[in-house]
Amino acid sequence: MVTLLLLFYLEQLGIKRKGLINYPRQKRKEEIELTEEVKEKLVEVLKDIKAILSLPQPPSVERKSYCKECAYYYFCFVE
Repeated sequence: MVTLLLLFYLEQLGIKRKGLINYPRQKRKEEIELTEEVKEKLVEVLKDIKAILSLPQPPSVERKSYCKECAYYYFCFVE
């Protein structure tokens, strides 16, 4: 998703490109392209982020099955 976001911002600057994700351990590469569907989804996600940032308090934390393994665990659950 990060690569798609970068492609989205580049397109906003008038630069149209394709992306390439390299998976060295799997010895494969994946070419990605910014489609209209992806652009619409990114616009929605960016609107959601702005809405969350404008809240007086952050939303309450929801524990998920993968939370313990997440790199951001301490930001959510440690006070």
